[in-house]
Amino acid sequence: MPESAARPVALDDLCVNAVRLRAMDAVQGAHAGQPISVALARSADGLVVARQSGTVGSDGTFSFTFAGLLQSRLDYSVDYWIDSNFGGGTLGHPWGNAAGATADRVPLEACVEARVAKLVVTSSGAAYGYHADNPPLPDENQPRRGNREFAYAWHKRLVEEMLAGYRREHPELAQVVFRVGTILGETTRNQITDLFDKPRLIALRGADSPFVFAWDQDVVACLVLALEPGREGVFNVAGDGALGVREIAARLGKRCVELPAWAIAGALALLKPLGLSQYGPEQVRFLRYRPVLDNRRLKEVFGYTPRRSSSETFDLYRQARSRDGAA
Repeated sequence: MPESAARPVALDDLCVNAVRLRAMDAVQGAHAGQPISVALARSADGLVVARQSGTVGSDGTFSFTFAGLLQSRLDYSVDYWIDSNFGGGTLGHPWGNAAGATADRVPLEACVEARVAKLVVTSSGAAYGYHADNPPLPDENQPRRGNREFAYAWHKRLVEEMLAGYRREHPELAQVVFRVGTILGETTRNQITDLFDKPRLIALRGADSPFVFAWDQDVVACLVLALEPGREGVFNVAGDGALGVREIAARLGKRCVELPAWAIAGALALLKPLGLSQYGPEQVRFLRYRPVLDNRRLKEVFGYTPRRSSSETFDLYRQARSRDGAA
């Protein structure tokens, strides 16, 4: 923007002027402590005049100063805005938090107003939903059917529907949307790895319960490549193949207990309200109908072949946990 016309631009209190960029996280500090990078470019020729990296503060704010770099009567733009968990996942679920899926319109509108060239978002394969009629290998043309009863999947569906609308209405804002499988690395800790840390794993009788894994370093590589000019679109990100819960238990050296779906759903319906389980009865669909992502478009169109398969990614995680002395 011209130096002489510096003015606030809404990105959850984002302000851009001749020397400073300051922003507040849309989910009020949910990304505190996470790294963030900014590239400032001349609008006329796309030349990047400055790059800075920092960390989101504990209050959800971050700032960058470009002292002495900007010139009057020239236009500048923030070229890329990358959010690795757009919308805050289940934290932003519209049923229980004011910073719900609709709040994600704030950074989208800010990107349009600030003439951001490209938005890169990591979504999830959960956007496809957990359904009995899911195809064996859903590709990017599969409808987004995230289940309303499964908060994370529903939220990803809502966010992706909003992103699709902006692709139609604002084609000048290029998008790269990654639908990522279960991310695993040597230090990964999340609700999925909590399942693997249990003394024994639970399997649904008659269901494979496949898990498709994405190595965290493959995800990072995709994010970096997404910044290159001409790369845009929606892509599944996952290693080749999948591992069933029984194979996972065997590799962990743990017992796998098979139970009928009705028994698991009933037990979880009782235990979660008592605070004895973080999972509810919706977990049955999650285990029974997990989508195994088709990554052909990632390879053939985006131009990236994952360096580790699902099997290799899980073994890397397992070996790291073993070195750390985890059960």
